[in-house]
Amino acid sequence: MRADHHLNVAAELLKMFTLAEEPKLLLACVEQVREALRGAGIISPLARTLDTIIRKHRESPMVFSRREKLVICDDRYAMETLDGNRVSRFLEQARTEIGGAHERELFAGR
Repeated sequence: MRADHHLNVAAELLKMFTLAEEPKLLLACVEQVREALRGAGIISPLARTLDTIIRKHRESPMVFSRREKLVICDDRYAMETLDGNRVSRFLEQARTEIGGAHERELFAGR
């Protein structure tokens, strides 16, 4: 399934982040988790949060790394930060949501 593939890619990117301490990999993880949710047809608060982070990054005039975190600033320099723990929680929550969607599909007989 496509969603599982994206979650596996996100998990591998998170492992690479842990080894390389490269915060820019965190955004790639967020994008993969969002694609997994999209592929499973899930629109949830988590999906909206990930969409917001991706949009903020795309529109940001300044993005930088500090102490193993990716810092995304908006035009007023309000900051959104990503770190390994936060992205790991996103990944686990997405796994739970996708697993629940699979169970509902099986129960419905799809």
